[in-house]
Amino acid sequence: MRSGKLGISRGAQISLDAVVASACLPVLFPAVEIDRESYWDGGYIANPSIVPLLSESPNLDLMLVQAHPTQRKSVPQTPMQVIDRINEVSFHGSLVKEAHSLAILREPVHDEDIDSR
Repeated sequence: MRSGKLGISRGAQISLDAVVASACLPVLFPAVEIDRESYWDGGYIANPSIVPLLSESPNLDLMLVQAHPTQRKSVPQTPMQVIDRINEVSFHGSLVKEAHSLAILREPVHDEDIDSR
């Protein structure tokens, strides 16, 4: 939280605190402390962090399920509705940016007919 950098828990690092931190929205809950560092939901930076998923997996396929709507029919009116929509837009925006980056990186591989296996 203090550094603004993404923290990723792997293997034995995935504790109850890490799971709670991954769902910690800063306007609703206090930051979760792990090893003297404070954490909020990482969705503001990467939702999910796709590059580690791809680089650390032996699989070449990845399926994502979008949990938040891209568009809403109405404008949020109450403060809570506004906060909810800010979270949706922020979390979706980080996913879209990372997906676009991966699509751009994929083009040279596709153009050269390189097999990445």
